[in-house]
Amino acid sequence: MHSLTFTCPQTGRAIDTGIDTDAHSLSSVQAAIIYLKCPYCGMSHQLSIKNGYLARPLYWSSSVRVMRQVVRTAHASVTPQPAGMT
Repeated sequence: MHSLTFTCPQTGRAIDTGIDTDAHSLSSVQAAIIYLKCPYCGMSHQLSIKNGYLARPLYWSSSVRVMRQVVRTAHASVTPQPAGMT
């Protein structure tokens, strides 16, 4: 899934709405309007869904990094045992 994202009309920065969706679901609500307060300019924006786009969520890169670390740690802590010893 990707996050529904808009561009702030004041700053030009990407606004991650936190709404995870896919292209198929998004296509069914193109006429809808979303209201949100921009974290960059502080203004409330009224944005048409058809002007939004799907992007990788902002939290994704950090959570992937944490998951890789957890997986590596889990593999390192597993000690193989000889067959028949369970």
